[in-house]
Amino acid sequence: MRIWVTFFLILISLATVFSQESIVNIANVYTADCSLVYVEVCVEDTFGFVHELAREDFDLWENTEPVNSSAWELTRDCPPGVTKVDIVLLLDISGSMDDDVDSLRAKIPRFVRGIAAADYRIAIVMFDGCEVEVSGVREIVRTDFEGSCTWDPEGPDNWADDSTTFSCLFQASTFFTSGSGYEDPYGAMVYAAQTLEFRPSARTIFVLFTDERPQVRTGCEPFLDYSEAGLQGIIDSMINYEISVMPVTPHDGNFAGSGDVVYYEGYYELGPATGGNWFHLYDPFNDLIDSVTSAIVADTCCYLLAFKSEYICAGSSQVVVEVEPFGMDSATYFSICPPEPTILMPQPCFGITSCPHQVVKVYFETVNTALIPNSLIFKIAGENYDIFSNYNQMHWILPDTMLFDPLIPWAHYDTVHFSFSRAIEEGDCDLELEECYFIVDLEPPIPYQPDPPDGGVVNYPDPVPSISIVDSPAGISPQVFTNCSHVTVTTNGAPMSGFSLNWDGLTLEIHGLYFGVNSLVEICLVGLPDAPDYDYCTPNDTTYCWEFMVTSEGPYGEVIFPEPNTYSACDDQEIIFRLTTDNSLNADSIVVKVNGQDFDMASGYLLLSGPDTLLSFTPPAGFWSDGQIVEAELIKANDIYGNALENRPSISFMIDLSAPLSTFEQPGEIIITDPAPLIVLSLEDCLSGVNPDSIFLEIDGIPYSNIDFDYDDQEGVLTFNPNHLGLYFGLGDTITILLKACDSPDYCAANCADSVWYFFVAPRVECYAYPNPFTPNGDQFNDLVGFDYPEMFIRPAILTVYTLRNERVWRSRIPRLESFKDFEERSWNGKDDRGKAMPGGIYLYTIEVDNKVVCNGSVILAR
Repeated sequence: MRIWVTFFLILISLATVFSQESIVNIANVYTADCSLVYVEVCVEDTFGFVHELAREDFDLWENTEPVNSSAWELTRDCPPGVTKVDIVLLLDISGSMDDDVDSLRAKIPRFVRGIAAADYRIAIVMFDGCEVEVSGVREIVRTDFEGSCTWDPEGPDNWADDSTTFSCLFQASTFFTSGSGYEDPYGAMVYAAQTLEFRPSARTIFVLFTDERPQVRTGCEPFLDYSEAGLQGIIDSMINYEISVMPVTPHDGNFAGSGDVVYYEGYYELGPATGGNWFHLYDPFNDLIDSVTSAIVADTCCYLLAFKSEYICAGSSQVVVEVEPFGMDSATYFSICPPEPTILMPQPCFGITSCPHQVVKVYFETVNTALIPNSLIFKIAGENYDIFSNYNQMHWILPDTMLFDPLIPWAHYDTVHFSFSRAIEEGDCDLELEECYFIVDLEPPIPYQPDPPDGGVVNYPDPVPSISIVDSPAGISPQVFTNCSHVTVTTNGAPMSGFSLNWDGLTLEIHGLYFGVNSLVEICLVGLPDAPDYDYCTPNDTTYCWEFMVTSEGPYGEVIFPEPNTYSACDDQEIIFRLTTDNSLNADSIVVKVNGQDFDMASGYLLLSGPDTLLSFTPPAGFWSDGQIVEAELIKANDIYGNALENRPSISFMIDLSAPLSTFEQPGEIIITDPAPLIVLSLEDCLSGVNPDSIFLEIDGIPYSNIDFDYDDQEGVLTFNPNHLGLYFGLGDTITILLKACDSPDYCAANCADSVWYFFVAPRVECYAYPNPFTPNGDQFNDLVGFDYPEMFIRPAILTVYTLRNERVWRSRIPRLESFKDFEERSWNGKDDRGKAMPGGIYLYTIEVDNKVVCNGSVILAR
């Protein structure tokens, strides 16, 4: 069913009325089919509504621009003659309406006389509930006017056109006795609109007699209840069928309105919104019948203009209609703005994925109308999918997201295109999603042509190994080779470091390698990934190794200080190598690489000395940084004959210039209730580790030594149990904890740190509401009533306020509070859940914590 979006006019007079008796009035503006605008125009003069106007009598503007005469239509005209009207009486037979229906039956002659001036037909619909209810009734009265006027579901007659047939039809309606179903007038109205056949040129009026709001049982279709959405749904439906509704209901309901006059929810708005009127059920019945019949036969023939707007998503737009010589009028309406689809995954379009089950996720950003999920037809890889037929692959994630999860995996090198074959929103706009695609890469990189070749031999100490690598379609990102995490080099089984990589997009070269005599070199590409555009799945990776031999002779080096894999707290830590050679060294050839930087004898950092030919690297203070992994390597040292270094001695150690890091683990909250909580602190030093002997704990200025410390190398947990000492903290006290700890480096003095934490022992709180009474009159004094409850500083709660009749008025969630100053979070402002001010009186309240009522009582609201 097409959903119509209706916006009621804001009239602004723009022109001079040609005579006091001539009026042009835009009675209604509404939109449909995304950009189609309908304008209902009523034209009156001294004698009433003006009939027989033609299309050329109207001029139409939108946003000050004239609408081309060929771009709009006159879809409803006002021919001369007697008013033609089809009337449907909808009668509530739930029991409480029996006397009113009997009164209406007694006034049949008066009702018929009142509409005698019109060309009328009358039908009757009896209702109390829908078909899913055991006693539900939703029936159009049928009979045989030539027979006994009894109810006949197959009877030939359901339209009466004079007093005799009307009385006969009303007599047949007595077959239906009082029922006990849930009143469903909205459903009965939709049923009548869909079932009855109305005369094409007749005005259609529904007269609804009921004393109850719509009480729809779950399962009824359509499900239009007394909510705001239900009201708007029935208004849209009636406008769609061009039906005017005249509700006849009581003044005072028990769930809507304020002040002296309270109307049954929805009905008072339903009448005017559809071009009808609202009538008071309990007026004197003669006056009521006269008012209804006068409204039915009133000549209110208005013209309906339709045009396609060019201002979709423009927000507020203005239409102006001029009718010569009667005048002009204007109105504003809000154009439909359909949801904006955005591809969330894969993002961006036209990328490469390594996921064999790559999903597609589309978000619809609602502007003022929402998408109809059932309308979605998603086209991917040439196939159409919808939510119902393909529920195991295509999903709607409330409230605004579509997810497609393929059952069959994509194939390598698939190019997967996707778009929407159909997507409709509530204003009947067809949404478009620009076609997007992704490419599937499920195969890893392929290495080939290593140099030196696998099993080959080189006779120089510093080869530059290389290997070609191809990958398609994703390729290999240059960032993969910014470090050596995916390349390993071992010589005689020992790992090497300090080399660098050069990648030109096809060939990988490994620079900075020096080998000793008879070195067996193995180079491996380990977990080398390709480079898909998305990180939804891990890249495809490969591992490939090859070997070659290196033969050479020359000096031999070794590291003698510091010890490998140790920790130093010295910011000027020295590194010492020992060089052994049968010949003298060429000092100018010596190069030491420290963390990727080369240092020679001219740098000022290297010193060659001692009978054992010691080579020391001595940086200035501050050269090292905290957490730095020092990789030092003697990469070059020729003898005087040019023989290269046989090996490349290296050292790896860690610089530790930071103290241990401590964390306050328990109590887990800043505010607690336990006056003797278990106190748990964690210590961590991811470098040299924590020195257990350095730990010092102080609580509220008092040192304690009886603590448990569970420690393994670099981290540990300290536990202090006040119960073991009979120690209890006072309610409302703030407790201060001081922890001191040092690490344990291998060189230089330890790094130490002090850490301080706090926690608060919550005070005891009783149930209490204040001020009571309170006066929510907006004078900033006693406008709110606040509520205290036990454990309010550590547990959230649910506050519910009821009338003395146990009807829920207000329900809110109270978050866990931090202080008594958090008043608004635990207060009530005297309004109901919809923001309507409640009348003065006594109200009951409950406070629930963890689904258990911990407080209840009453408050007085004074107006």
